Amino acid sequence: MRVEREEWTPELYVELLSLFEDHIEETASTLGPLDVHLELYFLMEEQGTLHTIVARDDEGKVIGYMTCTISVHPHHQTVLLGTQDAFFVHKDYRKGSVGTKIIKKAEKVLIERGAQHLTMFYSESKDLKKYYERLGYKPIEHTVYKKVGD
Repeated sequence: MRVEREEWTPELYVELLSLFEDHIEETASTLGPLDVHLELYFLMEEQGTLHTIVARDDEGKVIGYMTCTISVHPHHQTVLLGTQDAFFVHKDYRKGSVGTKIIKKAEKVLIERGAQHLTMFYSESKDLKKYYERLGYKPIEHTVYKKVGD
């Protein structure tokens, strides 16, 4: 298995698509069906703000991923913040260390690019609080959701 930062390309998107669909199905997304804003991802890749970490098995098949961004914090202009956008590991590979290796690689990539703080999140349907705490993260706030439009 290998875990690397990979450039966001049309080919990578095609490889990730089935995992995206599994991710949405498994987490019962409150935002509706999958509708990836590809142009935005390509723009963020071009600007250097998107970082995609991909885990592949020994045959090269994608088995997990994390997309994350790095940006200036709007309330603290001297702080670069690394933020998880999405994180998913195929269910057949969750018993090992794939997820942890993806997170560690994401941390390394974001820190190398100047991030001073990192934020991760997880779905309410997956209680990963203790998992993230073992990796050195601490809860700082909760997110609530309310649908208000069509």
